[in-house]
Amino acid sequence: GVQTCALPISQPKTPRFLHADILDSAFLQSLDQLDNDQGFVAELVEIFVRESKVILQEMAHSIRAGQRSRFTEQCQILLDNAGQLGAFALYEMCLGLTQIDQPTFEGSASQRHEQLSALVAQTSQAFHDYLTESQTQQTDHH
Repeated sequence: GVQTCALPISQPKTPRFLHADILDSAFLQSLDQLDNDQGFVAELVEIFVRESKVILQEMAHSIRAGQRSRFTEQCQILLDNAGQLGAFALYEMCLGLTQIDQPTFEGSASQRHEQLSALVAQTSQAFHDYLTESQTQQTDHH
């Protein structure tokens, strides 16, 4: 297809990492600062992780049932969730998957689903690392 410029709207707000950094930690830090309640980001992450599991299961069902539209709907939900938390790599992958065509869906949806599952796991891990690190920074002020 034609390469369109991805997301012109949110371009200024989101620094794009060349290495498709899994997380935008600056984005997470600004979320942290929005809320004095320290558990805010942790809570968002928990919801993200829980919802991602459900979404991935739904995707697996839709692949088995051969329902591309249901599959892309789930990709869209995951994309929104990833976008809210600055999870770039996942956002990018979901963006690609929302535009999957029927032949590609039939040919490689389960392979894509595996890649996505792996990235969701990586992203969840990255969130936990981020949270652990920011808690450490809060407890000992050097």
